[in-house]
Amino acid sequence: MIRKARAVELLKGHIPLPVVQRVLGYGTSSVGTSYVSFSHEDIRQVMKLFLERESTGRTSARNAFFGRVRAIHRGDIQAEVHLETLGGHRVVTLITGDSLQRLAIEEGKYLVGEVKAPWVVLVSGPEEPHLSAENRFRGTIRRLLRGKVTAEVTVELSDGTELCAVITADSADRMALAEGTWVWAVFSANAVVLHGYGSLLTPWSQAPGEIP
Repeated sequence: MIRKARAVELLKGHIPLPVVQRVLGYGTSSVGTSYVSFSHEDIRQVMKLFLERESTGRTSARNAFFGRVRAIHRGDIQAEVHLETLGGHRVVTLITGDSLQRLAIEEGKYLVGEVKAPWVVLVSGPEEPHLSAENRFRGTIRRLLRGKVTAEVTVELSDGTELCAVITADSADRMALAEGTWVWAVFSANAVVLHGYGSLLTPWSQAPGEIP
């Protein structure tokens, strides 16, 4: 019962499903098989990152993406950083060159990208929208909470990741949004805030087999 309760707690904290399965000893589920391949050492680094985040406090951002840096395109002022999530999604963010250096970001390192719910835009229709926003994800509306002025919409992606968007109630009515319908969740690279969590950006130094 304690292990099950901890699993629920970790999942609510946005810890990726394969990490929870590995740490708590669960077998691979049908959802887990869709994830890209991460080694045991990768899993340990993920768990260490989330445990450190859990102990140092939370932010107000509703949406969190954990990923490994796959590409960095450096410019004269800003840099474009590409994260690959455990679910195989690509998240693009723009940061300053100073932030790139200060966070010691390089390819292969682990980061968390956070996006506030009001920055997520919803687009209806089956076709991928032609917008300047770099991040576009198709998913199913799982929860829709309507208020007098705003509506909170939770969109589930193909790998089980949930994105929360806050839009006006008028927009929800105009788009005829309802639970079970497909939408595109969109946000720009400028809306993503990266968190490095200090020592987690340095090479792993624990002995093999140790779980932080």
